[in-house]
Amino acid sequence: MIGGKLDKYDIIEKLGEGGMATVYKAVHTPLKRVVAIKVLHPHLSSSTRNRNRFAREAQTIEQLEHDNILRIFDYSGSTASDCYIVTEFVEGHTLQELLEEEGLLSSELVSLICLQLSRGLAYAHEENVIHRDIKPENVMVRNDGTVKLMDFGIAKVLEEISVTLTGSLIGSPAYMSPESVQEGKPDQRSDLFSLGSLMFYMLSGQVPFSGKNPSVIIRKVIEGDRPSLSDLVPGADHRLITLIEHLLHPDVNER
Repeated sequence: MIGGKLDKYDIIEKLGEGGMATVYKAVHTPLKRVVAIKVLHPHLSSSTRNRNRFAREAQTIEQLEHDNILRIFDYSGSTASDCYIVTEFVEGHTLQELLEEEGLLSSELVSLICLQLSRGLAYAHEENVIHRDIKPENVMVRNDGTVKLMDFGIAKVLEEISVTLTGSLIGSPAYMSPESVQEGKPDQRSDLFSLGSLMFYMLSGQVPFSGKNPSVIIRKVIEGDRPSLSDLVPGADHRLITLIEHLLHPDVNER
């Protein structure tokens, strides 16, 4: 696909690939605008029903306009052979890459990053849009320090498609809320739990719930079986720790 064309976009280079999609850097030919294109793998976009789901969710996400949410410019229609979303291109690094390069972050930096994320989430929740898959790989930190939350709503589409194909769990168990891993109905408070898990990881360098396999992790999430953040990072700001503990409450009504 590199060097080729996808609709009105010239594909320049491959930026990354995951289990669900491949991301490319491209140029919108008419406007000469550099963009990023996330293309779902063929086995996920092979049916008309799946393409309709993808287009429907993309239409919802496209309406989100906030400084801390990755902007969507375009998406494939339901009749397109490929399912893709076109977004703004961000010069920077994912939060995961930043953590791997910098190591543990200070309480102040964690607070600054998550303040921006919480602003984006608050706006999306007001628009009745839930993220469902908050994790370091879905957060971009632009070179000027602006934080962007990516892939809003994509987990919902992939979950619907995957249930049909494999019945497998979509999302990252280490960051998922108890109600999500128990096939409950996620809502805004589920995103808050995932945000708490992300903050826990940023501050301590380890996820709050870990295990040898997803089943072990899921059991720990449900039971709230995790180490004390105060023990892991005794020098961290106690107010930040209190906030994280509150976000990670297993009872959805207590977050």
